[in-house]
Amino acid sequence: MKKLAILLALSMTGAVALAQTTTAQAPADAAAPNTTTGSVTDLQKPDETMKDQSEEITNARMRAEAGSRSKYSVKANLSYSGGSVETPLERVRPNYRSGVAQDVATTLGGSLAVAYRASDKLTTRFGTGLAMRTPFHNKDTEVANNQYEGTDRKVIDISTPYLEASSAFRAGNLMLMPSATLSYFSKQTDRDVFKKDFDLSADLTGVYEIAGSGWQPGITVAAYNTFYQDGKQAFDVIGDDDARDDYGIGLYPFIEYQFNDRYSFRTLIGVSYTHVRSENADTFIKDKVYQSAGIGIALTKEIYFYPNVQFLPDNTRAELTNVGLSTTLSVF
Repeated sequence: MKKLAILLALSMTGAVALAQTTTAQAPADAAAPNTTTGSVTDLQKPDETMKDQSEEITNARMRAEAGSRSKYSVKANLSYSGGSVETPLERVRPNYRSGVAQDVATTLGGSLAVAYRASDKLTTRFGTGLAMRTPFHNKDTEVANNQYEGTDRKVIDISTPYLEASSAFRAGNLMLMPSATLSYFSKQTDRDVFKKDFDLSADLTGVYEIAGSGWQPGITVAAYNTFYQDGKQAFDVIGDDDARDDYGIGLYPFIEYQFNDRYSFRTLIGVSYTHVRSENADTFIKDKVYQSAGIGIALTKEIYFYPNVQFLPDNTRAELTNVGLSTTLSVF
């Protein structure tokens, strides 16, 4: 835990430096979306903008996820899933939740969507997924299993288009954000190897603001159902490495402390259950419980950074602790 405490302290220091550098320089590279949206919104006609949700939603992360107050905008969710705290840029990240089917290559990923704000509380989005494996290495070689082929090229995989509807509103001190997403699996590996067709998911996030304290506890409840092109196969059973899950649910309680309008501390516990296709409907695999902790940085109302670490609370070791960075931003 001493190493983890040191890491979080360094993360806070680095996050402050990052925020100061970004707002001052506004570089014209991958960080260019850090341009604020205020000047664009001010130029729009009154009927082209909606009520500013920051009047109701005071949680910085939720406010950024709610997106721009403009009628039309572009939203991006980008993340880096890195290596351990000892080797954060390593090509392979620790499989700290071993037993859960997952790619263990470091990845830059996320989504990009066009948003239409139908009302001051309801937004619809049409977008696609983005991913680049081992972004800081010369070769994207096989690191997990035979489904990943070695290649010299560095490309952004654009796949899995989706349609999303979300809302954000407040009831007293409670802030709520429900959303539902329909995704189509377009990647060749997903369709030809795993026989995935489409996915339907929904989640609800609730945050309670303890007035005058800076504390904001909350929880996210999420569920998904994946539909396949084929029926259940003999290998779709618990214990088989090739078993495919078809639905699941996750509970993610968290708590945040806001130091000020820009910086906050956030920690989350993740508890999830998955169902394997050929098992009884009420038979679930409980995934390993994990925890994340990091510093939230709200550069503007629509731009939010979250450098963090993920680890097992009952087995905290540096070699099993992943580093990550998630970013939410909207333009226009």
